[in-house]
Amino acid sequence: MPQLSSLIDRLLKEDKLDVYEETVTAPGLYKRGDVYVYPSRLDGIGLSVPEALASGLPVITTDSPPMNEFVVPGGNGRVIKIDKLVARADGYYWPQALIDQKSLRDEMAYYVKNFESLAQFKAEARQYAENKLDWSRNASGLANQIGAVTKDLNLNWNMFTLRFSNMKHTPPFNKSIQNFLLAHKVDQAIPARASLDNYK
Repeated sequence: MPQLSSLIDRLLKEDKLDVYEETVTAPGLYKRGDVYVYPSRLDGIGLSVPEALASGLPVITTDSPPMNEFVVPGGNGRVIKIDKLVARADGYYWPQALIDQKSLRDEMAYYVKNFESLAQFKAEARQYAENKLDWSRNASGLANQIGAVTKDLNLNWNMFTLRFSNMKHTPPFNKSIQNFLLAHKVDQAIPARASLDNYK
């Protein structure tokens, strides 16, 4: 953004801004910060918020789902008030949440004013991640639930296959997905970045 280039240059010269241009593994650059500021307009699930919490960073984010679903205001972070919701130009069905600039400044100032409590805020963020975002806890029993669903799907599979019998190609994924889900434990299918241990 051209309008930011002079500001960025000034902050770099004043040693008030660091720019990192590198690929890093988990926990990535989270460990270099104290608070994660994420005033997103729109997110699918906003994985960076759980990653920041797992890294022990309190989060400041937009008071709109899904971002605010991970933040307990006054606990593991703060939420930024929304100024207005606007439709996207491409007609996407979820609106964008434009934040209130004063609210963003106030929430950031909270951590500056309470800097002596930063270690406690960081511990609360990490504790929240351990209690609420631990895949091994949250997914216990999930394999059985998926197995039950695929068993129910299997009962209706013959009717589904009949509908496709006149087509040139039958969906090739049917049995392979069912076999995979039934043969593997769910946690084996989760990528390494989903492990909380990567963000300690």
